[in-house]
Amino acid sequence: MKTKFLLGTLFFIQLNVIAAIVPVVNGDNLQTKINNAVAGDVLMVGAGNYGNISVNKALSFIGTGYFLPGGGPGVGPAVINGTVEFTDGSSNSIMTGFQIQQNVYIGASNVTFSRNFFNASGSVLYLGQNIGNYKAVQNVSVKQCYILASSIQINGSNSYQNSNYLFKNNIIEADFYLNHGAESSGAFINNTFAASLTTSNGDDFNMGGGAYLNLSFYNNIFGISLLTSGSYLLNGVNVPQNFKYNVLKGNGTPEQNAPVTNLINQDNTTFFAGYPGNSAGLTTDARNILGTSSPARDFGRLAPFSNDSPVTDAGAFGGDEPYVLSGIPTGPYVYEVSVPPVAANNSTIQIKLKAKTNN
Repeated sequence: MKTKFLLGTLFFIQLNVIAAIVPVVNGDNLQTKINNAVAGDVLMVGAGNYGNISVNKALSFIGTGYFLPGGGPGVGPAVINGTVEFTDGSSNSIMTGFQIQQNVYIGASNVTFSRNFFNASGSVLYLGQNIGNYKAVQNVSVKQCYILASSIQINGSNSYQNSNYLFKNNIIEADFYLNHGAESSGAFINNTFAASLTTSNGDDFNMGGGAYLNLSFYNNIFGISLLTSGSYLLNGVNVPQNFKYNVLKGNGTPEQNAPVTNLINQDNTTFFAGYPGNSAGLTTDARNILGTSSPARDFGRLAPFSNDSPVTDAGAFGGDEPYVLSGIPTGPYVYEVSVPPVAANNSTIQIKLKAKTNN
């Protein structure tokens, strides 16, 4: 059953069409719902566990957020225990408010991946790839996510261009591998890298051939020293075109190559309220809130990222789209669905759906 709903300005874009709201509840096969949906539909996914999905049409997916308590119907996170793939035809899709446990492949343009918890320590977030295929994509946004992964790979072949991609206001514990074409372009704005201050992930920012030429880094926090091998960020010629108002822990090579508009050799034990200790008992993503004496406070700048621009905090909780605790999604999300257990043939049934709206 599909309920018609006039969608105005949800999910960062404007749609002047009638979109169908497709409720998905625990026990449903999410891939079947995707197969039966039509381009433009909005899948409201309730708390529960779901398997692999592959998206080949423009759809919006709204989960419940993460780090939410369980204990009742419709309460808790919407968890995808399998892989997520945006493939040919899925341009202009949106996914927000999910906990994802395995690889994510974004192989289509104009995809927004926002406010998701990528909790996949042995898995990879791929941008510019489908399963088994490289793709030239543009205008992909990864925003306000909490990413605990083995790595983030932006393409795997320098024969493909990835244009105008955006990583913004994410908390990231993952190595980065950039191996896209020389004319690729992207921006990293107000991210927190290696927040937990460990060297297991987040220390490796590998720049493939030509991959750094049109990249911009503004208002980011690097919680640990970057590696010093010749192909890594800020080492040798690998200084991005725009690298401003970032806060870095290290003071060796490559950090000393950072332009003077950045802070280097900062004490990372002062960066966050919940690291390296957690005397306040902050929960999970809240541990990355800036400490009272953090050098990242008021060090960043808003666009156009100049000395005359308004001041903001560096890191995920600063800027014009601060990280939202627990990834509560923008727009309405379903927290309760009630369906009659039986109904007569050819009869009309009433489905009760409760939803909340967030900023």
